[in-house]
Amino acid sequence: RKLWDGVRRRLHNRVVELQGNIRVFVRVRPALEVAAFQKAALQRSGSNADAVSLRCPPPAAGSSADAVEVPEQVAAGGPPRKARTFKFAFDRVLDEKADQTRVFAEVRPFCQSALDGYRVCVFAYGQTGSGKTYTMLGPREAKRPGDAGILQRALGLVFDGAAALEREQGWSFELHVEMLEIYLDKVYDLLADAGGGGAAAPGGEYRGEFTLVLDARDAAARPVDDAAVA
Repeated sequence: RKLWDGVRRRLHNRVVELQGNIRVFVRVRPALEVAAFQKAALQRSGSNADAVSLRCPPPAAGSSADAVEVPEQVAAGGPPRKARTFKFAFDRVLDEKADQTRVFAEVRPFCQSALDGYRVCVFAYGQTGSGKTYTMLGPREAKRPGDAGILQRALGLVFDGAAALEREQGWSFELHVEMLEIYLDKVYDLLADAGGGGAAAPGGEYRGEFTLVLDARDAAARPVDDAAVA
């Protein structure tokens, strides 16, 4: 069993490395109501509404990368010219129909690598309102299990994996969690008792290229059910 687990661990992380240790995924947020209204107005006026819509074409034959096509919006009143289309390639593009389960399926191999002892970082980047919090945490009032974000699903995978190793191989785990926030070049310890808003982390210093935090507060995570209420 231990021999097979070692082989599986090496092969799994070899595949992850071949796919790229640093990977960039894009998730296309569904159009907001105002955008849908604007598109409907263009359709009623006889304009080509698709000319201003972001497109996710299927990957080219023989290519492992996905693409996003962004049509240029030509300002009215200027010299007439043909609008261009800008194409961007990424490791994976998840269109507006992709649900939380499909999103997590793309990052699940990294969570397995974390269980195997490798350092892993998954973060969401984008402008305000682009869907970062929804992707990582799910909606504010999750009504279905499928609404859970990457954080809850990753914690569940870690707890399940730790429980399986304890049961099958007799290993013992002690899991701790730290929550830090970098805001306006200051590091805040979100687990510190400061009226629920967090406190400046002792020794916390953001130096642009790396973050130095001394004695950050951590919390022990005990039962498997913690993942569901995290």
